[in-house]
Amino acid sequence: MKIILRENNKYLLRLNRGEEVITELIKFCQENKITAGIVTGLGAGQMATLSFYHLDKKTYEEKEIRAGFEIAVFSGNIATLNNGITLHAHGVLSAENGETTGGHIKKLVIAATGEFVIETMNQPLIRKYNDEIGLNLLATADDR
Repeated sequence: MKIILRENNKYLLRLNRGEEVITELIKFCQENKITAGIVTGLGAGQMATLSFYHLDKKTYEEKEIRAGFEIAVFSGNIATLNNGITLHAHGVLSAENGETTGGHIKKLVIAATGEFVIETMNQPLIRKYNDEIGLNLLATADDR
């Protein structure tokens, strides 16, 4: 990963072939003490694990993609969970024929390049478990 540009509270990052996006972005946030923010991105991928949350069962269904694709949309947020950094991201991936698929991004490996922007926030964000939904929902530290 390379920092292309930093301005105020924004970082423009380039990820390289073979790098795993979620792992690299969390590592970057840890190294730069980023505990709250938003992230967007695009690029080309070679492998992804996407998931869909079934609210009625409170479980995720995963699917793996192992063919080249464009990262048409990558959008997420950065918060803390159990004193560690967590990245919650969704995306839309586009095949060569233009067909798209999307969902919660659990894993995403870069094929050629990935370009991501992290915009940091000053107020800490946390994830707090919600029994009704069955997920760790976004909240501020005041919502503990």
